Amino acid sequence: MHRVAFGAMALASLSAYTSAGSVEECLAPATFSASKDYFPSAAGATVDEARKFTIEYDQGYKVLTNKAGKRQYVLYRCGAPEPDVSALTLPAGYERRILSVPAQKAVTAETVSYDFLNLLQNDKTDMGVTDRLISLSPYSVDACAQKALTCSNNVMSPGLNAAVPGWGAKPEEYDALMNEANVYFDFSESYKGTGATDKTVIFSATSETSLLGRGEWLKFAAAFFNLDGVAEQKFDRTREKYYELSDAAKANPSRPKVSFVNVDTYGDSTVDYFMIDVAGYKRSAVLDAGGYIANVEDFVGAPNVSFPSTMRAARWAVPKEAGAEREAAIKAFAANLKDTDILIDERYSPSVLSRDESLAAYGLSGNDKEYPFIAHGKLYRQDRTGSATGSAWFESGVSRPDIVLMDFIKVIQPSTPAVASHERVFLRDLAQGETKQVVTAAECERGYPVCGLSLADKAAAICPSDQFKTCSDGSKVFLTPSSDCTRFQACPMRSMSDYTGLPASSNIILAVFMSFVGLVLIAAGFYFGRKKARATSPGGLTPNGNAATLH
Repeated sequence: MHRVAFGAMALASLSAYTSAGSVEECLAPATFSASKDYFPSAAGATVDEARKFTIEYDQGYKVLTNKAGKRQYVLYRCGAPEPDVSALTLPAGYERRILSVPAQKAVTAETVSYDFLNLLQNDKTDMGVTDRLISLSPYSVDACAQKALTCSNNVMSPGLNAAVPGWGAKPEEYDALMNEANVYFDFSESYKGTGATDKTVIFSATSETSLLGRGEWLKFAAAFFNLDGVAEQKFDRTREKYYELSDAAKANPSRPKVSFVNVDTYGDSTVDYFMIDVAGYKRSAVLDAGGYIANVEDFVGAPNVSFPSTMRAARWAVPKEAGAEREAAIKAFAANLKDTDILIDERYSPSVLSRDESLAAYGLSGNDKEYPFIAHGKLYRQDRTGSATGSAWFESGVSRPDIVLMDFIKVIQPSTPAVASHERVFLRDLAQGETKQVVTAAECERGYPVCGLSLADKAAAICPSDQFKTCSDGSKVFLTPSSDCTRFQACPMRSMSDYTGLPASSNIILAVFMSFVGLVLIAAGFYFGRKKARATSPGGLTPNGNAATLH
C-alpha cells in the first residue's frame, strides 16, 4: 500500500540542528584508521527499482557494479590509502576501476548524467554537484549548463568527433582535461585519447526498463560524491510521489491505447524501417499513467513484420525509392495504428515538426479521421522543451520519472486531479500547434566556479556520510554543507501520514488530541515565559529595556 499524507501535524523540534565535529572531505593520511567504518551501510543506498546496477558497502570502500556496462567501480575515501581488493570477486567479462571519492572535479560527456548531478542538491547550493564540473556536453539543455558552456572554450566535453566544430582539433587539450578530472561520466568508454581513461564511468541509466529504474540511477551518480544517503532520501520521495500519481491515474477505468512510432532511415541502404516501439520504459510510462500499450508479441504474424534483435519493437521494411511500392508499404504499416488513441512520433528531425509534417511521414493527413488519434487530436512529440541543439527528453526525461509520469497522465488521463495544474515538460501537442519551449543561458541566475562567476570560487563542501543521525522515525539525517559540516539536518517533523495504519476515525481523534496538546504546550510556554519576564524586570522588560523573548 502506498501511503498518502492527508494532513500534516507535528511537534516542532526545539533545535533545528545538533552539533557535530568539524570534518573535511578528504582524510588527512595520518588520521586514517583501518578499523574505522568509512562507509556504513546504514547511511548508504539500497537499490530497489533499478536492475542494471548494484551497490555494496565495506568499511574501507564501496563496490558499485554496472551490469549493463560490465564495470565494477571500487570507491574509497580520498586521502585514504588505496584498498587491497585482491580478494574481491570480479565477474567474468567485467573490468574494474578503483577511484577515490568524493570526486573533486568531474566531466559529463553526455546529457543524461548531468541532470542526475544537478539533483544532488544540498542546503548551501541549488546546483547539486554540478559546481564540480570542469567540462560538459554542448547538447545540455539546462540553462546553467548552457551558461557554463559560454564562459570558456575549456568547458566543452572532450570527444573526437571532427564533424562538430571545436571537437577533435586539439586532442592534447582533451588529454589534459582527462588528467585533471577525477571522474568522467559517459555512456561508454569511447574516449580514444591518451589521457587517463581509467577514470571513465559508464553511465547506463537508459538501459533500464522502467521509469523508476532509470530514475534510481541517482544513487549510482551519488556514490561518486559520497552522497549515497542523500540520494536515498531524494529518490524515496520521488518514488512515493510517483506511486501516488499512478494510483490516481489508474483509478479511471478507461485505458486509451498509446503507440510510439519511429522511422529508421540509417540501418539499411535500400529500405527505411517504420517501427512501433514498445521498449520497457515506454510501457512503464503508459501503463503507470493509466493507459494501454501493445506488447511486441502482439505483432507476431502481422504481414511483412520483422523484429530487430537489439530492441523491443516491431518493424516494417519500406523501400527508400519513391513510388507505388513505397506508398503501399507505408500504408500497410499505418494499418497497425487504426486502434491507436494517442500517437507519439519519435522520428528524428532537426526542425520542429508541425502536425501535418508529422503525419505525412507515415502516409497520413488530418483528413484520415478513421484513426482515433487523428479524429481526437492526440498526436505528440517528445520535444516540447529543449535548447537550440538538445532535448530535455534525453536529459531530465531520464532523471525525473515523476515529471515524465505527470506528462503522460496529462495526455492519457487528463481528468486526474493530481495533474490539473501540470504544464507538460516533454510531450508537445501537435494537434494544438504547440511550439518548442527553448531554454537559454539567459535564464540562469547562478554561476559555476569553473567560469569564475559570482557563485563561489570553489565547489560547495560535501560532508562525510559516515557521520549521520538516526531520527525517531528511523530516517537518517546528515551533516549540512551550510554549517561547514558541523551540524546535522533537522529530523523530519512527524506527519499524519505516519499513522495511516490506523482507522480514519482514529486519525481524526489523534489529530484533535495532538492539536489540543500543542495548544496546551504553547499556552504553558507563554504563561511561564511571561512570569519569567515579569520576575526579570518590571513591566515585562529585560534590564536593557527590550521585550522578553521565549527561547
